[in-house]
Amino acid sequence: MTIEQRLKRLEKHNMLMMVVMKLTAMCMMVSPVASETVDVGATQGWRNVVEDSSHYDDEMRRIDSMINVETAKKSTHHIRALISRFDAVVHYRAEENLSLLVNAIGSGTYPDYPAVDVLVRNWQIDEKRRMWFMSWSRALAAWSRSEPSDIQLTMDSRVVVLDDLLGDRSRDKEWLAASLSKTLKCFVETPEERIFDLSDETFVRAVYQTALGRDPSADDLSFRVQELAMGKGREVFVDEVFASEESNTRRLYRILNRASEIGNSD
Repeated sequence: MTIEQRLKRLEKHNMLMMVVMKLTAMCMMVSPVASETVDVGATQGWRNVVEDSSHYDDEMRRIDSMINVETAKKSTHHIRALISRFDAVVHYRAEENLSLLVNAIGSGTYPDYPAVDVLVRNWQIDEKRRMWFMSWSRALAAWSRSEPSDIQLTMDSRVVVLDDLLGDRSRDKEWLAASLSKTLKCFVETPEERIFDLSDETFVRAVYQTALGRDPSADDLSFRVQELAMGKGREVFVDEVFASEESNTRRLYRILNRASEIGNSD
């Protein structure tokens, strides 16, 4: 790969990251409806090592609205505490820890020994390992929503069936499965995968706000969503909007404004 190709790839990655950041900001501005209101104690109880309490996002609110946390069993809270601290996806015992947590959800009992609880010092993870954790994240999410899933899962070098591991369904188990899915996803999901899961309308709005600093008009939004529905690739759409004259002009003015700030600070 040439230097020019590397730079182009890095620029595209940065654009996608900007879209994801804008989407996160959009989600944080949306207040949950009354039925999704989460107890403050539940919010503080989520100790996910990636998403701290200041980033308690819309997905976490949805997860914590699944049950009444005040009436949940003590063992359920203990298992949730372990799930929220599961941050060792690059640790050599990460698969063992995931197995421990899944079995704990299935049995509804607190494990006899804790999962490895070490801070990640190396954020690199090979693709095969990343996809293994991602398959578990997606399967757990589908199970928590009672959705069918054809994802093949392995544990301890053997094929396993999630229904068999988790046993009879309960709201506590669904809550824990969704929580574990979220925790795993925070570590192994790429910006491209996060964008792929967005609805077309949310995706278009996020790209416009990132590249142009504004929402699309109603007609433009309808047209863009129709384009995507007819097969236009999302990467093509991102490149198109960021390469527009409006986006380039906005970027140049932002450079000038920043240069002015730098000049005034000298």
